[in-house]
Amino acid sequence: MRQIFLDEYLRKEGEEKKLEKTIRQLRILNWNIAHPSLTRAYKISEWIEKQENNILILTETSNSPGCNFLSDRLESLGFTVIFYKKEGDFGSILAFKDFVGKRLDVGLEFLSHRVPAIICSTRIGKLGIIGVYVPSSVSRKEINGKKEKFQKEFTKVLSEQKQKLPNLIVCGDLNVLEPNHQPHYSFLRDWEYEFYESFEQIGFIDAFRLFYPDICEYSWYGRKGYGYRYDHFFVSKELKKYTKSCYYIHEPRKNHLSDHSAMILKMDF
Repeated sequence: MRQIFLDEYLRKEGEEKKLEKTIRQLRILNWNIAHPSLTRAYKISEWIEKQENNILILTETSNSPGCNFLSDRLESLGFTVIFYKKEGDFGSILAFKDFVGKRLDVGLEFLSHRVPAIICSTRIGKLGIIGVYVPSSVSRKEINGKKEKFQKEFTKVLSEQKQKLPNLIVCGDLNVLEPNHQPHYSFLRDWEYEFYESFEQIGFIDAFRLFYPDICEYSWYGRKGYGYRYDHFFVSKELKKYTKSCYYIHEPRKNHLSDHSAMILKMDF
């Protein structure tokens, strides 16, 4: 049972929208919310409610009062919420509204709670949307650890999904940088850059670079003030002409709602 909110009672019966069976437009929010406290979760919810998104991918979630509140609140606003909780580890929330969708099993066995996904219908056929929160390195000396294993297994199942379902969107905090990232950081290993490059090899496009091929943009900053573009949207090459915009929103990071900037992808079918 989830908590019930007062404004749910105040809504008129006729206000609820009819669910679309075939999607015409998508506006997806991708945001690392940094496992918020309950107090910060209230503020995150207020910010999300001011946006006009029909899909939310919220990463670095946990089985906590703050994330449980967000899940309940989103359901009260008409979102269908997929939230796999795992004690002792972070995960992701995928929420969608105004259209019919069903859960998609991407086939990942290792840390599958980090990868919620759905499949839905559009005017160009079936579309899969996968949220993902890639583990961060425990230390620079980590070899064959959780992050590397997750990247390799996710790459494998993503390649298999792409063959079965050509139209795919993958987004989240991938905890990886593009090989030509500026500034260049020496702590990332070759296999981490290979993970980024694997998306292109499988048949994806970095949606942000589709519109901004050269500019330096960052979604997270370290303690010394250096920027990192850890949060990404990748779209199948088949979706290129339907991708209308992809950009970062720095307002929630600057207002300390999270230590990550949010990211938006707009699709028009």
